[in-house]
Amino acid sequence: MTRPSRFTGIVAAILLTAVARSFSAQQATANLPAQRSPIFGGAGGVSFSLSCGAGSVLTGLRGRADTFVFALGITCRTVLADGSLGPENVVGEIAGGTSGAPIAAGCSTGQVLAGAEVRAVTYVQSIALHCGAWDSAKRRVTSRERQTILIGHPAAGTAQHRTRCEFDTQPMTGIWGRAQSLVDAVGFICDEP
Repeated sequence: MTRPSRFTGIVAAILLTAVARSFSAQQATANLPAQRSPIFGGAGGVSFSLSCGAGSVLTGLRGRADTFVFALGITCRTVLADGSLGPENVVGEIAGGTSGAPIAAGCSTGQVLAGAEVRAVTYVQSIALHCGAWDSAKRRVTSRERQTILIGHPAAGTAQHRTRCEFDTQPMTGIWGRAQSLVDAVGFICDEP
């Protein structure tokens, strides 16, 4: 049995490093398919899906809340040609009912939604939004949980579900779930802008 030479080992290590770098570069620049988190909450309500649209990122939620989250809508920012974020806009209608007080929660300027914690069993009771810094040169989120915003009222003992975009190249771009007089369940959509 012959042992591989030191030269062969060095060449193999260089090739493995090059393949790993190539894969990382492809993952960072590839147009990956949109990712949908599971929806968290109960089985009732009518299906909804709210998207910022191509070239935009999710930066906030709006709607109605009290003891539960009664309705949800989205606010988005367009990604400009230079990669920076444009002004925040309300996109589409809200899904859900008319009870509760109006709410609006969004990330600070220069941040986008990158993760969330949903407390829900039969209905959504609260959503904690995690904002991350937006890198306009790379068009991606560079850090997570720089700012946390709470919508609704978390109840002790309520099931908590945490979700975030799997790839840094894909910030949140929308929400989906089920709602009627309340938001029964909610999940998040991640995609390249």
